[in-house]
Amino acid sequence: MTTRRRNLLLLLATVALAIGGAYLAGAPDRTRDVLDAVPEHTFLLVTLDLPKLRASPFAKELASLHEVTDVSETCGFDPLARTKTVAIAIPEAENGEFGLALTHDLTKDELSRCATNVTASRGTSLAMKQEGPYVVLESTNSLDLGPPAQIAYRDGAPLLIGRGAWLGSMRAALDGREPRVLSRPAHAALREVAGAGAAAGARPSIVATAVLPKGLRDRLRKQMAGEADTERGAQTMDAVLAVSEVAVAVTTGGEHDPVKLFAELRCERAGACETVRAFVDRKRVAFASQPLVRALGFAPLLDAVQLTVQGEVLDARLELAAADVPRVLSAIKQAWSPAPAPRSAPLPATSGTAVAPHADEVLGARDAGDARPH
Repeated sequence: MTTRRRNLLLLLATVALAIGGAYLAGAPDRTRDVLDAVPEHTFLLVTLDLPKLRASPFAKELASLHEVTDVSETCGFDPLARTKTVAIAIPEAENGEFGLALTHDLTKDELSRCATNVTASRGTSLAMKQEGPYVVLESTNSLDLGPPAQIAYRDGAPLLIGRGAWLGSMRAALDGREPRVLSRPAHAALREVAGAGAAAGARPSIVATAVLPKGLRDRLRKQMAGEADTERGAQTMDAVLAVSEVAVAVTTGGEHDPVKLFAELRCERAGACETVRAFVDRKRVAFASQPLVRALGFAPLLDAVQLTVQGEVLDARLELAAADVPRVLSAIKQAWSPAPAPRSAPLPATSGTAVAPHADEVLGARDAGDARPH
């Protein structure tokens, strides 16, 4: 079993124990929205409607994830099938923290059974404590030098997962002690834009909004000054760093329906969005002209991207046929997968001397039962 799968099972066990502890106080009323737990000072916000995604062309891709299969086998339920909505929030502060809020329909018995099975197989040590109305759990045997990951739950509220001060801010937002993200005009307006840009009459399955801090963009501009090889390159870099807000919507229907993507970029000055559009268009055309891209059938998809500029706003639209979704997701996964580390050649054997096996070969034999792609 890979480290990633072990961590996912540990996370699920912690979730199960957290909710199980909260259930001791009574049955929860799952009426709160995940956005209630997202603090005002959020840089990136992504929300997922899992029931809609499960009914879409993404369904088979989600179900085929080995991590989901491992959890299903260990706990006796499909975690994606039982989760309703998810919010992922990253703060403006550049501290590596992030948080998740999610709603579900799992019962106490299911969670308790899952926690028992996972902790028994992992030998995990978890600490549970009561902080006001919250049951808070954290791992006590983590090798991570940073703040431990925690899970917080209370009745009538989404489950919260995070670390450090950001999880405290999420709890404060959920309790109404700190402003929430939708009290911030920028994110609220961007989510409206994403909804309006989606297919007519449809609610997006995925919505992402980002408010890019000016301080961060100015710092990047200084760090990258002089790196462009040409004047046009310098102008393009400056225009990209002038993008201040982004909204993205992914709209899905049934398993055989097309997937529609919409994105809007807002620039802080006139002309910047047109420069960004020209840059994206050049890259799109160049990429689509590559023989391999055409052989794989991606060129028509790139040709179908629609880019329009109105003043300080750049909109992009693309419609994917259901049959194209698996190919696109596969290409994305390959692009994001880390390249394998180079292996050094073993020393040549001398007469009568056995050559020790390469470390990768030993580990590969040890983990032969876990050779599935991730």
